[in-house]
Amino acid sequence: LKVQILLRLCWHESSSYPEKHKQLADEAINISRRINYPSGEAAGIRSIGIYHMNKGEYDKATEYVYQALQLFEKIPDVKGVGNC
Repeated sequence: LKVQILLRLCWHESSSYPEKHKQLADEAINISRRINYPSGEAAGIRSIGIYHMNKGEYDKATEYVYQALQLFEKIPDVKGVGNC
């Protein structure tokens, strides 16, 4: 539940507070890894990609979103794949 809340906050902070967005995404990734929640980890990684996209760092954004896509495919999480 905490991971989902962090990811929702992340989405709301994405354009107004990009550094907060990245911090929340990192926290969601760390918690997800600790509790073995791959969907949360993948969503957090995708959020880091969005962070880089918003900064105009398209190469980094592509790397993170592709990493998230691979994880979503492995789970499998069709909705996550579609969101990438």
